[in-house]
Parts: sequence; structure tokens; C-alpha cells
Amino acid sequence: MLVTTALHSEIICFPQLPLAVYREIAAHVQQIAGVTATLFAPTFTEFDYYNSQVGGIELSFNDDFAPGDRQIIEEILAFYANRYGTPERQPAMVSSYTA
Repeated sequence: MLVTTALHSEIICFPQLPLAVYREIAAHVQQIAGVTATLFAPTFTEFDYYNSQVGGIELSFNDDFAPGDRQIIEEILAFYANRYGTPERQPAMVSSYTA
């Protein structure tokens, strides 16, 4: 039997968040089964001490992801938003594969 699964991802960016805090967020969300977190480089061309060393974090998960787990991710992000400001969020991609 073939099963098609979609992989969803979202990019989250806190413009002035330190690298260590991005790593902390990644560590928290990756404790949830089926979630991967990838940090990516910033896109600015000139160095500014007040900019983050990270361009953002991409969270990826399958479409069979439990709704309760999605709520946990939202709570984790809300925790950091309360301390560092509301992040920019955008869907990154949806891809599917058959296994």
C-alpha cells in the first residue's frame, strides 16, 4: 500500500534574537516527535552588531502531525515572543512524497 505524506514547513524570524536563543528554541521544538528545526544564515549584507547572527529557523513536520503537538509549538513560540517580540512567520514549503 502506498501512502502519500506531505511535509510542511514554516520560517520563523526574530530579527534581533541571539544565536544561543535560536538554538534553545530548536532544542525545545525538536523534543516533539516528527519536528525538525533548521537554522539558516542571515541575508543582510552589512554587519550590524544588533542584528541576529541567524536569519531564522525553519520548522518542518508531516501532515499527520498531532494537533496537540502543534499547540505545544505555538506555546513555545509564544514564550519567546513574550520576551523578544513577535516573530515574522511565513510558510516555507509543502512537499509530498509517497512511500
